Amino acid sequence: MLPPYTFQPLGKYDEHWHADEVHAYIMEGETDFFDAKSGNRTQVKAGDKILIPAKVVLAEGAVKERVVYILALPKPLPREEFLAMHESTELSV
Repeated sequence: MLPPYTFQPLGKYDEHWHADEVHAYIMEGETDFFDAKSGNRTQVKAGDKILIPAKVVLAEGAVKERVVYILALPKPLPREEFLAMHESTELSV
């Protein structure tokens, strides 16, 4: 497990994907996630757990106040490698 990760207030985040599955527990704040394939937005808040499969194009919505996550890794990786946000145009399955 990684130390808590904090997203600071921002209008929205760009569409991106992660090479590995993302498991996150929201400790503080609220935001939403946009699934580019389905077009659905999922609201999340403190107390929610989310699971995002590898190579799913997504975007985090507006962060009005900071959002704090605890992230769990499916395998041991350096933080910067696990949290790398790949451009949606780079996705090749």
